[in-house]
Amino acid sequence: MKALTYLADSDEGRFLINEIYNRELQVQFNDQMKAGFNITDQVLHWDPKRGLTIVDKDGNPGAISPALVLAHELYHWFYNMPGDGVLEEELATAYEGRIARDLGEPIRPQYNSFYDRNPDPRVYDSTASGTKEGGWRAVKNGQIEAGPEYDPDVKLITNSKWEKDDPENPQSIDSYRRNRDREL
Repeated sequence: MKALTYLADSDEGRFLINEIYNRELQVQFNDQMKAGFNITDQVLHWDPKRGLTIVDKDGNPGAISPALVLAHELYHWFYNMPGDGVLEEELATAYEGRIARDLGEPIRPQYNSFYDRNPDPRVYDSTASGTKEGGWRAVKNGQIEAGPEYDPDVKLITNSKWEKDDPENPQSIDSYRRNRDREL
């Protein structure tokens, strides 16, 4: 799975991934809801095409990759910690931040550092992240590939050529649905 390979480039991410192989983990891939770990049934819910638009410590919007969203939820799973309290979310966000730093992704300083205008960018690649300074980026064949200029209001980045597309266009959504699992 591409997201796990990407996270393994971080020491902290590699630790979590090793634990997946040592313990049982059930993941439900779901494009109908936000990511989360259900402590009752021990199921991690994750959409490999949904990033998260955040605001960094300087107030700049950026997008973290779906893979980094997965790392946040893996932290909840590893510590068997529900995501329903401030402390639990802040601990998971701090851990996520260490992985983000290792991978060159934007870092949200606290759990509720969301960019409200577009909280859920849809991306073609589970490793895609973006910043105003660096633009969109993703891992292709083990190398960082730059994409178009980052715009926090773009809701859908559709394909490996990094063409921007209109999320209101039914053809774009159909293309997204056909390709959403290809890069796992």
